[in-house]
Amino acid sequence: MCIGYELKLAPLQTLAFYNAIANNGVKVQPMIVREIKQADKVLERFETKVLIPKICSDETLSKLRQMLEGVVLEGTASAIRTPDYSIAGKTGTAWKFKNGQYTKQYSTSFCGYFPADKPKYSCIVVVDSPKGANWSGAQVAAPIFREVADKAMARDMASQRPLLARAPSNKSKVPYVRAGLQDELTLVCQKLGVSNHSQASGDDWVRANRADSNVNAVDWKPVAVRPGRVPDVTGLTLRDALFLLENRGLRVKALGTGRVRQQSVAAGSGIRRGTVVTLALEPIGTKSAAAPQALPAPEPTQLTENKLITAVDQDEAKRIKALKAKRLAQYRLSQEAAKRAEVAKPKA
Repeated sequence: MCIGYELKLAPLQTLAFYNAIANNGVKVQPMIVREIKQADKVLERFETKVLIPKICSDETLSKLRQMLEGVVLEGTASAIRTPDYSIAGKTGTAWKFKNGQYTKQYSTSFCGYFPADKPKYSCIVVVDSPKGANWSGAQVAAPIFREVADKAMARDMASQRPLLARAPSNKSKVPYVRAGLQDELTLVCQKLGVSNHSQASGDDWVRANRADSNVNAVDWKPVAVRPGRVPDVTGLTLRDALFLLENRGLRVKALGTGRVRQQSVAAGSGIRRGTVVTLALEPIGTKSAAAPQALPAPEPTQLTENKLITAVDQDEAKRIKALKAKRLAQYRLSQEAAKRAEVAKPKA
């Protein structure tokens, strides 16, 4: 069969098959519960049960693994490829069968395992009837698989060793912190034993007064966040920048990863709700080698929902309303004057 519409399999059955490919052909029974405990006493323990000792030959397994890795390297799931570890798997997009015919509703999936060279985890993601323009397994299910895989690898200390080996050796004494919430930054410095002092009194947002990696101390100064004005978000993480900008009715477009290096709308400018602010990010711990490039112009927006009126918005609205009323009054006066002139004109 080239298309599997003739089969009915539960996602767990499909995952058990992919797990067997990653497990050198040994198919095991999925285990939901490893053991039952009462306090510290183990009441019952469930051992791994082998269903099929070898599902196919080693030659066939090798071909399968190459094809599944190729799906992520240069196939339909190439968008989830990562340089940190390898992924093997397959996308799935199936029409749903209702009332005796196929519909334009889909069941999308991605099933695979990682790291592909030394498999440790297998996973399946199924999204039923996705909405919107993205409807395929590559667009919907595969990104979710990648997010799950990233979190699993981040919590696996053994998997972190290759990443730590690539970390730069010239580490500073002070953590790479430039700006953020004062209580969070103070807590980080306390945990790391870094002396820190603040010139702010109760201000939430602070910025490092100096960035000297040879001194085991940090001085914080307050970040000016004025009502009705675009805040300065340079040095902040994308999370913090989104919080400050979007809560003021601005829309954010991010370029790159890391901390904010440059913002397209100057700090201190008046806020116009719906304006797109483009943020250029740079990886944490790196220095810019070249001068910053000009950012693209903000995209036009038609934002109408979530309309929150600030004091600045109210003043501006009053000014515009008064100007419109004045122009309307002038227009009516000119029309009345024209009518009077028409009536006073002598008839031929």
